[in-house]
Amino acid sequence: MTLFSVFLIIALWMIADVAQNNIATFNQVVYTFYGDTLRNYKLTTLKMTSDMSRRPGNIYNPNDMLLEYGYTRDIYSDSLKTLKLFKDPRISGLYDLISVVHAIIDNETPIKKHDSLYTVYHPTISKQVCNTIKYTSHDKYYYGRSSLEDSTHYFRYSFFGKDVLKEWSKLNPYFKFRIGVKMDCKYELDNNSEITIVLDNSKNNASGSFIKEPLNIDEIIPTPSYRTVSEIKYKGKEKIDEVIQNGGVYVSALDPEKKAEADKRQLLYSVFAGTFIAFCIDIFVQLILKWRKINKNHN
Repeated sequence: MTLFSVFLIIALWMIADVAQNNIATFNQVVYTFYGDTLRNYKLTTLKMTSDMSRRPGNIYNPNDMLLEYGYTRDIYSDSLKTLKLFKDPRISGLYDLISVVHAIIDNETPIKKHDSLYTVYHPTISKQVCNTIKYTSHDKYYYGRSSLEDSTHYFRYSFFGKDVLKEWSKLNPYFKFRIGVKMDCKYELDNNSEITIVLDNSKNNASGSFIKEPLNIDEIIPTPSYRTVSEIKYKGKEKIDEVIQNGGVYVSALDPEKKAEADKRQLLYSVFAGTFIAFCIDIFVQLILKWRKINKNHN
């Protein structure tokens, strides 16, 4: 009976593993832009780059998501006739822009809570105070303050993440992801704005090195400006506005390398699962025959 249970559990585990590798995962990250909370400026430039190129599982990518955005003085709003200023007690000087961006992730990675506040001051770049508040590993706010001496009003952040939009350690070749973009502020994007999804970041050298088999993109919503083996790009005001109206970018894809490996495992597990089930049926039949024999002798 113990052998029957062991064989049955192994067979069911193999069947479940094969079934799991045929169901597409779905992960997403959503960015909500609250703009300048002082309402002196409007958001005019947005650049986002997501690195979806292959990498080993459980590896942190310092450039998993690069986020850049810039502001221009809003001189047309009636409520902004007088420039509103903010005093930061930690840094000398007055600030006329406070930018807030909320990033929230929905994926299969376990959530870790954080109670820390990270503050970085960039005196050599521009007169800015930037800090990130992490409530959890999946929920964070980016705060940026520009002083009157800051001529750029432009912020850059690098998302240091692991398996944000795809579980690279898993064998499942089917995956879907969404990069959400929500504007809860006044904005008027320029043609410098762009959203890029990197599919392969390997660089061919002069000797003619080969890239790996590219990811198969089944569906992209909305239609990008252009698409190559290495990247998907939305560029310009009209395309980024289309992305915003769509709520972000949705991609459905297949990793052919993972698919080949998953097919090999599926064939192997199918053979073993069938063998174990056959053993279980044989053991079950033998148990019934033995029980009948015992019951007959007892009668």
